[in-house]
Amino acid sequence: MKILSTSDTHVGFRQYGLLSREKDIEKSFKLILEKAVELKVDIVTISGDIIHTVRPTASSIQFLKNCQTYLVENKLPCLVSVGNHDLSTPHWVSNLASSDKYGFIVLDDDTYVSSDGVAIYGKTFCSKEEFNQGKCIPRTTDFLLMHQSFNELTSFPNEKSFTFEDFEHVPCEAVIIGDTHIHKTHTHKTQNGNQINIHSPGSTELMSEPEEDLKHVFISELKDEKWVTTSLKIDTRKVVRIDVKDEDDIERAIQQLKDETNEPIVYVSFNTELADVLGRIRKQVDTNKLILRPKPMRLDNSDQKMHAVEQDITISDMLKSFIPNNPDQFEAVSQLLNHDADVHGVLDNYIEKRLKKLKNE
Repeated sequence: MKILSTSDTHVGFRQYGLLSREKDIEKSFKLILEKAVELKVDIVTISGDIIHTVRPTASSIQFLKNCQTYLVENKLPCLVSVGNHDLSTPHWVSNLASSDKYGFIVLDDDTYVSSDGVAIYGKTFCSKEEFNQGKCIPRTTDFLLMHQSFNELTSFPNEKSFTFEDFEHVPCEAVIIGDTHIHKTHTHKTQNGNQINIHSPGSTELMSEPEEDLKHVFISELKDEKWVTTSLKIDTRKVVRIDVKDEDDIERAIQQLKDETNEPIVYVSFNTELADVLGRIRKQVDTNKLILRPKPMRLDNSDQKMHAVEQDITISDMLKSFIPNNPDQFEAVSQLLNHDADVHGVLDNYIEKRLKKLKNE
């Protein structure tokens, strides 16, 4: 029994408003499915957020229909648990089903039993109270999929996020989680002595700048009644990170970018005290062959480290004079003015809030 596990594929996410990034995300997804066929795995699992928005475009649905056809042709089931980005009723992917045995199978608090008798349960995105330390998971579960944020895997812990201590009553040995976009494995020992292996595959492309540059999936094999899980690197667009603190760094950066042949995403953190850093780079480098993402920074002379630039007047301060009495609209517009904004997510949240208010009225 062999399972390829991934999560957070976010099909339809047009990062930075670029069609090329949406296509990158589709490409990595398709390559994962092709790798699963090549490795002759029995099942593919996706631990939530297969799509980026509950209002996907026709293009995204057509891409997933093509993936469905590919999976069915290769007699490969792909089990999908429900995350926060794709939390809808019915789930969009469930409408693509063309086979009861192969292709996408949505596990919305459901169990799938393989031909080998392995029970895989997909826990839909939920609260800690509902999860209740795993008491809601069927006792017959062998392999658990869930999409939740864990304090141990984030820089911003909060009381609503899960912790590995919440797995005290989970009945299975292997858990594949999503949401945090981090590739990591953690072994948790419960108070009664059970051992639970918690695997976070991470996202399948770089969805935000702070993420790890390299992306992986997990391959789990059942050997001697134990799950053995290993990492497998997947192909994604190359990421280049450059710090420009002084004049010498500018020249090195220009030469490095001239030598690039892989059309990478380039994050340039630059000292704002230097003159026209981006203009000088653009004059000497063909930026049509890369995705340039500038990060203005302040150089601290005491430790020679770069720090984010502090603004005296923020976008939010300016907006308050234009939208003083509409908090929902103010929140949405201020988020959209951020050049790294997740446009689909912001608009989805705004629409949901407006629909709820209209219903109440």
